[in-house]
Amino acid sequence: MPSGDSPKDMVIKFFAAANLTLAGGTVAFHGFDQELGTLALGAHSAIDFTGSAQLVFDDSSGLNWNSALLSIGNFSTTTNSLRFGLTGTGLDTTQLALIRFVE
Repeated sequence: MPSGDSPKDMVIKFFAAANLTLAGGTVAFHGFDQELGTLALGAHSAIDFTGSAQLVFDDSSGLNWNSALLSIGNFSTTTNSLRFGLTGTGLDTTQLALIRFVE
């Protein structure tokens, strides 16, 4: 990390198909499109969609989110997209109930 930079200022591009586990805190994609593996939650977490990010996860319906909430912030239906899997079954009904869109 360059001198003077802090982790909150860094932009990270994930490897395609990398699985992502959130265990609290917020991940922001700052307008970068990402195609990732599955999404697992270990604690209440958030995704910040500031910018025009398109985010695609693999089917994550087989993972237990342990009742952790996923907050989705700064999401615009005109500039952002969020998808799990290739069909309408990328998340199960329990996981869908744990997602909150916040401003």
